[in-house]
Amino acid sequence: MSDIEAQAPGPVRNLRQKKSRRKLRRPSWQLDRVDTKPPKYGDTSATHWKLYASESEINDMNLVKSLMGNTSSMVLLNSLFSSIVASFIIEIYKTLLPASGNGQQTTSGPPSIAIRINIVLFLSLFLSIMSAVACALIQQWCNEYLKFAHPRAAPHDRGRVRTYLFQGLRQFQMRRFLYGTHVLLHISVFLFFWALSDFFYTV
Repeated sequence: MSDIEAQAPGPVRNLRQKKSRRKLRRPSWQLDRVDTKPPKYGDTSATHWKLYASESEINDMNLVKSLMGNTSSMVLLNSLFSSIVASFIIEIYKTLLPASGNGQQTTSGPPSIAIRINIVLFLSLFLSIMSAVACALIQQWCNEYLKFAHPRAAPHDRGRVRTYLFQGLRQFQMRRFLYGTHVLLHISVFLFFWALSDFFYTV
């Protein structure tokens, strides 16, 4: 006990001793939380909004980078494949035209296998173009998402807008939509090889 506390009156000295004992009995975790308050949701100056905005921007950049990389390769593959299918259609479509070498009109029409080959090739071309269009839509969505999800605004406004848009992304299931473009391309390739095998079978 110090000299000042020793010279203090009895009631004051007893009150100080009680306060010091109560403080010593208090757990350490309560001492840390005496003067701290949890941040409120509407508090625009809270640090959790800044942390959420920075972390969400990094995650969104990685997400968009992954989607753009997948769709760019898909657009290139669909473009090359569509040009190949179109060149085959130009050549095989001639089998549907009536032969005019002998000058006689034939009323029997083209063979059924030629009709089937052309139908399958046109269907393959259609699915390939649909896959390319879907990939282009995903790329456009990626650009719009980064533009609207992270505006030049306060951190709390950015966080709320980004949460709203990200929930829409999860409900729309963008990943499954991207996988659907792969499925369309695979079906298109399968149909092309089916028509190609029928064509070589008739030769």
